[in-house]
Amino acid sequence: MRRVRLAVSVVVATCLLAACEYGDEGPPNPAPNGAATVFTGSSGGEAGGPPAATVLRTVVRRSPLGAIVGNLLADGDFEYAAQREGRTAQAGWYVFTNSGPQHLRIETGGLCRSGLRCGVLTAGVLLWGRGTAANGTGMVGSVWLKPPPERLCAVADVTLARCAAAGLGVTLPPTSAAPDEHGWCHYRGRVAAAPAAVCMLIQSHLSAGETALVDAATVLPDNGTAPFRVMQPLPAAKAARYRKVSRRLRDLLPIGAGAGAAAGKALTPAPEGPIRTGQTQKN
Repeated sequence: MRRVRLAVSVVVATCLLAACEYGDEGPPNPAPNGAATVFTGSSGGEAGGPPAATVLRTVVRRSPLGAIVGNLLADGDFEYAAQREGRTAQAGWYVFTNSGPQHLRIETGGLCRSGLRCGVLTAGVLLWGRGTAANGTGMVGSVWLKPPPERLCAVADVTLARCAAAGLGVTLPPTSAAPDEHGWCHYRGRVAAAPAAVCMLIQSHLSAGETALVDAATVLPDNGTAPFRVMQPLPAAKAARYRKVSRRLRDLLPIGAGAGAAAGKALTPAPEGPIRTGQTQKN
């Protein structure tokens, strides 16, 4: 009995000491899920008050799959667009210059707006994002770009266009001329229902040596929250380039109806014989 009383006394004393340490308010609340900020004390607080806190680091929780459910773009968060230089795999984003396809540069980590990866826009390139169309309803297109310091949101043109008829489309304007407090520009617009797949085209207006980040691109079923825009013929020079890129993309991905002779060649059955890598056994 004496040992039990001693243990209870120790527990009570410990609780009293904890209450004295934190005062009447008790211990501080834990950090919320998804983010935790670490502070350190520093001088400079008000007279009689606690010292001002200095942020050492902010820890965030990111999903490697991106955060948008129901996105009609194949890879709006650029999570699956990374591939080895020189490879031309089927991906959600493609990069073209006047001379042809180019390797897509990828950034990783906390610099991106969502997920673990984001695209890098360079001078003179056109990013082509593959998507589909909502069933019988309009769509809202949106994408975020982070331009270089001291640059405005006019560093790129963003267009939603018919993938197979890139001469028809609508430009998604930036919601403001200048980036927000975090340095990002938001391009957003609402388009009418489309009878065929819709792609997102991002034309760079950066100068040589400049780069911008691209992330969180979405095409979602219309929710009525963005200004309405109807697809119409694009300016002649822009339409001509988009059609040229569209044809080049079909050459890279010769699968599907109407793909031409290249598709027929690509779908020719493998010859009979031992099974090798890339071949299937013929019954």
